Amino acid sequence: MTREEIYVKLNRIEMLADDLKLCYENDSQPDFMPDDVKLGEYAEEILAYIRANNDEKVMIDCCKINRAILYRFMGTRRDPMGMALLLIRRCLWKIHNYALSTIWGVSNEDIENCTYYVNSVEGVCRNSNTGELLPRPTDNAPEDGATLTNAPTMGLPSEFDTPEAKKIFDELVKLNYCKRDGAVYQWTGTNALFGYMVWKVSDKLEIRHDNDRLPWDIFQRAFTLTDRQIRTAKNATSKVKNKQQNEPTGYDEIDRLCK
Repeated sequence: MTREEIYVKLNRIEMLADDLKLCYENDSQPDFMPDDVKLGEYAEEILAYIRANNDEKVMIDCCKINRAILYRFMGTRRDPMGMALLLIRRCLWKIHNYALSTIWGVSNEDIENCTYYVNSVEGVCRNSNTGELLPRPTDNAPEDGATLTNAPTMGLPSEFDTPEAKKIFDELVKLNYCKRDGAVYQWTGTNALFGYMVWKVSDKLEIRHDNDRLPWDIFQRAFTLTDRQIRTAKNATSKVKNKQQNEPTGYDEIDRLCK
């Protein structure tokens, strides 16, 4: 399903939420259309699309829909429309939490404790208690000449001082997933693809830690990522390994390099 088709379905859900909000403000009852019961299925399709494509724009637009108003009119209804409203709300809530994890790198513990939320007007992430803005991991990436304050001491680790590692990294540069920065590299691809690269390249180079743990620390040093970016990469990689989401865009090129 294309993004355009997804937005057709999402716009229907948004129109329903807007109509329900208007009914609530005027203390009136909604006049549901016969095909409104299909909107629950639409929400499931949107959720599946997001999990498969990690489309950040669609995620944020979903987070802007008023979930609370769906709950107000859902009540204790168990008719088809009531169940559709329940399904829409559940899917939108899952998308909200998925966005916190994949876009902002929020931990599962903080998601469960509702420490952060996506503001429905601004489409940004804020602390639930203080209202403080949580920047995206990419917002914390250093500009040219800037230094990292929350990452290990940078420098190309000795594990990568091999012809095979150099060949792989040179190919990553050619693919525009990273660029040289003195003795090290700057990762320019997505955090999800970085995590996938760590997974596959560490196996290819046989540099895993004990118990087959991924060596995030040495890859972080080599590619100058922040701690928040690493957390996002870890979350995405864990979901791919556990078959909870599809491989990130570009995974096939990483697989080719590691054959």
